[in-house]
Amino acid sequence: MEAPVADPAPNAPDAIEDAEPYGYEKYALLGIAIVISVTHVTVPPWGVVLTVIGSLLVLVLSGDKRQRWGYVAIGVVLLYSIVMLYTLVGNHLFLLAYMVWALALQNDDHEALAPTFRGVLVAVMLIAATQKIINPYFISGDALAWYIASGESYGNLIAAFDPAWADQTARVFADARAAMTPTDGSTPTSVPPGAFMGAMVALSWFVFAFEIFVALSWLKLPGKLAAIRAYAPHITFAFVWGTYTMRNEPYFFALVTLLAVFGIPRDRERGRLWWFGMGTLAFMLVVGFFGFRPPFLQ
Repeated sequence: MEAPVADPAPNAPDAIEDAEPYGYEKYALLGIAIVISVTHVTVPPWGVVLTVIGSLLVLVLSGDKRQRWGYVAIGVVLLYSIVMLYTLVGNHLFLLAYMVWALALQNDDHEALAPTFRGVLVAVMLIAATQKIINPYFISGDALAWYIASGESYGNLIAAFDPAWADQTARVFADARAAMTPTDGSTPTSVPPGAFMGAMVALSWFVFAFEIFVALSWLKLPGKLAAIRAYAPHITFAFVWGTYTMRNEPYFFALVTLLAVFGIPRDRERGRLWWFGMGTLAFMLVVGFFGFRPPFLQ
C-alpha cells in the first residue's frame, strides 16, 4: 500500500493563506495610494503627508477597527482631491477612493471584502462598456484609430515595418496634436481609409464586448455558464495586459488587477495565480512611477 501523501507545507511557495485575511492585498492598496499621491499634482503636499501617516497607522495599529482610521485619513485626502480638482482627476483616483472607503467601512468584516470588491469591479467594467457603446467617437473606430495613427500606440512598431505610414500620419495629425486629443469624430482619423479603419471598428466592438465579458465572469451565471466564474481572474488579467498594450494607464490597471486579486480563492491551488496578479500590480506601479513605457508600444 502506498504511503499517504502529506499536505503541502503551510509556507509553500504557492500558498496564499495569511494570518490577517487579505493582509497583503491591503498593503498593496496602501502602496498604490502612496505612489499615486506622490506622483499626482491633484493631491496637495499635505495630502501626501496625510496619506503616508494614514498608511503608517494601518501598519502599526492593532485591530481592524483601529486600523480603519488610517483608511479614513487616506479617503479624506482622495475626496478632497476629487472635489477640488474634479476636471483634472483621472478615473483611477475615483476607483482608488471607492476601494479605500470600502476598506474604511468594512475592514473588520473580512467575509464581506471579496464580494464588495467584486461588485466594484463589475460596476467599473459595466460603466466602461456603457461609456463606449454610447460614444460614437469610440464605437465608430475613430478613437482607436487616433491612438494608432497619431503614434500614441504602436507608432514605433508600425513605423519599423512601414516608414511611409509614419510620414503620412505625421502630416495628417500635426495640427490635431497641437490641439491635444480630439473630443469628437471630426478629426480625419480615417486616413488612410479602407482596411485600417475596418480593423479599428472591429477592434472597438471587441473591446466593448470584452469589458462586458469581464463583468459577467464575476457574476453567478445560470446553468453551465456558472463555470466561467472560476476563470474570472484569468479573464481580468487578460483584459489588463491586452488593454495596457493600447493605453498607458498603469495606475488604473494596477487597481483593476488588485480588485481581481481580492477575488482569488484563499487556497494553495490558486497561489500561483495570486502571485501572477501581485506581479502584474507591481509592474504597473513601477512603470507608472517612472513613466516608462516599452518603445514598441509607443
